[in-house]
Amino acid sequence: MPLSTLKSAQFAEFVYIEQSHTGNMRKHNEDACAVFETPNGLLCVVCDGMGGHLGGERASKLAIEKIGEYMSSQHFLLGKLTDALDQSFAFAHAAIAYEAETNPLLKGMGTTCVAILFHPDATFCAHVGDSRLYIFRDNELIRLTKDHSFVQGLIDDGIITEAESLYHPKRNLIERALGSDDAQPDIANLGRVLQNLRVGDVFLLCSDGLSNELGDVEIKNFLENDTLALEEKIERMMNKALQAGGKDNITIQLIEKVE
Repeated sequence: MPLSTLKSAQFAEFVYIEQSHTGNMRKHNEDACAVFETPNGLLCVVCDGMGGHLGGERASKLAIEKIGEYMSSQHFLLGKLTDALDQSFAFAHAAIAYEAETNPLLKGMGTTCVAILFHPDATFCAHVGDSRLYIFRDNELIRLTKDHSFVQGLIDDGIITEAESLYHPKRNLIERALGSDDAQPDIANLGRVLQNLRVGDVFLLCSDGLSNELGDVEIKNFLENDTLALEEKIERMMNKALQAGGKDNITIQLIEKVE
């Protein structure tokens, strides 16, 4: 697989760009990402696989495939989209669990997953694990997901700070994943947080390869630079994460509302 991939696309209301990199210390990229034009709106997904390079690569790709397939299979009523996203994650979880059970080479595989769905009348997010979703709006970076991780529990209990979590020895220990015993995603209609989407809103989805190397302030510094095109922002973020160590695979999606 190429060391780094960069793709971009223009949709009706959005500019989309993704970049994925193996990192400095891994031989294989167990991350996966994709964008789908579904009957229910634009769907963006990032997954970070685990379980050895064979299992990790397979789990992340299978999750992307199954979630995209389910959400593209029919038009769901607006009031049913939360359930539909939940079922799409369950569909992916079942597929991963089945392959892990029937193929000894894939035993123990699983994946994190974060997804955002831009329905014409609402925006939804779903996630499991520590892959994240942010919005950059009015020069503020807001994290829209909470990690399902050991260190997040320590942060919530006031035992460590967000900055200290970046160096904690158990920072990679996650408590939920597709393919694991606890695969239940958190799903939210973001209307209460976002109200209506605005031109200039930028959404960022990423694996922990980015968030373990760059703090939120550093991420914000790249996004607020109006002199940079979206592609330059993602490339500079990626380069900074690699310079900071690049200890894991790194995947970033940026989606900007332009109309």
